[in-house]
Amino acid sequence: MSKVTVEALADEMIVAKDVYDSRDRLLLKKGAVLSRAIRERLQIWGIKEVYVADPESDADLCNARIEARRVTETIEELERKFSIFTDNKLMDNLKEVIKEYLHEKLAG
Repeated sequence: MSKVTVEALADEMIVAKDVYDSRDRLLLKKGAVLSRAIRERLQIWGIKEVYVADPESDADLCNARIEARRVTETIEELERKFSIFTDNKLMDNLKEVIKEYLHEKLAG
């Protein structure tokens, strides 16, 4: 893992350690994938540096992120497929149960 200034962060970098603010509030969890929007928020929150994963030394974290991306893509596909069911409470409930399962899989 490497400590990188917020200004030097790039899209798709993976957070290697949880990021907390000065009041010890969790801002980003380990494994989060950085984007421009997240970098901007980090600057607004006054965060100066973030630990990011190195693919060679943090292979487990990088592999977990690949799995997380698969879950995210699956949820996006689920949303597209269920979009044809408008005003159908049963299908809405089914979609939410599937999404919860996928999020649990990601967290676990």
